[in-house]
Formats: sequence, C-alpha cells, structure tokens
Amino acid sequence: LLVPTPQSGDYKPERRRWYILAAFSMQACVQCLVWFTFSSVDEEVTQEYYGIGRGAHDLLLNWGPIIYLPVQPFASWLLTQPSGLRNTMLAGVGLTFSGTAIRCIPCLFSAAARQRWFSIGLLHAGQILNAAAGPMVMGPVSRLSVIWFPEHQRTTGTAIAQTANGLGSCIGFLLGPFIVPDKQHASQFSTLLLVELCMAAVPLICALSHFPTQPDSPPSAAAEQYRRGTGGTDLSFLAGLKAIGPNRSFWLVVLCAGIMFGVQSGWSPQLQDLSLIHI
Repeated sequence: LLVPTPQSGDYKPERRRWYILAAFSMQACVQCLVWFTFSSVDEEVTQEYYGIGRGAHDLLLNWGPIIYLPVQPFASWLLTQPSGLRNTMLAGVGLTFSGTAIRCIPCLFSAAARQRWFSIGLLHAGQILNAAAGPMVMGPVSRLSVIWFPEHQRTTGTAIAQTANGLGSCIGFLLGPFIVPDKQHASQFSTLLLVELCMAAVPLICALSHFPTQPDSPPSAAAEQYRRGTGGTDLSFLAGLKAIGPNRSFWLVVLCAGIMFGVQSGWSPQLQDLSLIHI
C-alpha cells in the first residue's frame, strides 16, 4: 500500500500518537518502578523475607547502572534499524515483563527454600533483565517525538516520555511502604511483586496489540526526512559514532546530562536509608 507523501506545510498528525506516547510512557514508568522495588522497602523486610544482607539488597538495585553500560550500544544500534522504534519497544516490554515474572517465582517456594541461593539467583536474574530494558526506554524518547508528533508538540511529547521514567521511582516511594510497611508485614512482599507484574503486563499488551514504528503519514518535515532515511543522512551506525567522536559540543551535552541523571539516580535510592538514620 502506497501512502501519498504530504506536501510541505500539509502535515496532519494522527490521534493515535497519544496512544503511542501513553504506551511508551507506561513502559518507561514501570521499568523504573521495577528497578526501584527493593529500595522502596526497608532493608529489614528483604532480610526477613529472603534472608539477604545489605550487600545483596544494594546489588539488586545496582544492577541497573551495571547492565545499562554494556546494553546501551546494542539499544542504540537497534533503534537505528528498520522498524527500530517498534523493535526497541518490544524488546523493552519483553525484558521488563520477563524480569518481573521471574522475581515472582520464589514467592511460590516455602520460607526455607525462599532463602536458598537459587531463589536469590532468580531475584538477581529478574533485576538484570529489567535493567537491560533501561536503555530501551531512555534512548528512544526523542526519536518517538520526532516520528509521531508535529513540531509544536514535539517538546511536550519528549517531556512526557522522559518524565515518565522518573515517575516510576516516585510511585515506588509510595507503593512499597504502602504494601509492606515494616518487617512484621514481610509476607506481603509477594503482593508487591505481583502488583508490579500486573503493571508490567499493561505496556506489554499495548505493544503486542498495536505499536507501529511510524504513522501512515509524517506529522512534520523532520518526520518526513526520517522516513526517507535515518535522519536524512546515509551514515551507518558505526560511521555515525566516528562522526560525533571529535564533536566537543556533543560530549559537553553528554557530560551535563550524565552528571544530572547520575547524581539523581545515585542519591534517590538512598533517601529511605538516609531518612531512617536522620529522622
């Protein structure tokens, strides 16, 4: 089916762009929420329920930045391929849902078996899979807004998709203590994991049901240029990396963004422990 290309200034965005944005934002939110799970409850809760110490408790959170580094190049490459946005979304929702499902398996075991090495290994495996989905929700934000939104809404679309990821940790601060307030209610930790599993199923269903890589007709000149080629250039992924290497402005932007998100991501999981010490 050939879709006629709009003439300059005759671009009409589709209404389903808001559905695409909502599905992607939900995935970004859930991915961060799942990453934040074990920092949303007191350390004594996981020690009571799983028998793990502070080191293992902190490692479950630290898998996020650890796995992000090796997966990021692959996520960037995947996004540049044909149907890159759709494939990236499918990979992200699949990893997050698989990770949350695997974390629920030890809940089926007895209290003694739940504290054995294989149960703890399943927790780490679940966190690692969800951590691998991190680059899948942080990288495509600007690409989604360019492909689906007109110029006057592109900033709004980017802001919503970007903010959704941080919203996950905000929800985690409320959801974890609400379901598992203290170690006396440690048995309810399984409920917390099941709630997050159900939440992870929502973007998975959306992505599998309907998540095209681009609209039938471009909503802007930039989107039209993207349809004709990757950003209007003939550079391959590796050639693009070589092209930005000497660009000082690019690395300055990377440094500023890295400091901002690094400080936020490093300190936010520690807020609960710090509040218990000083409040």
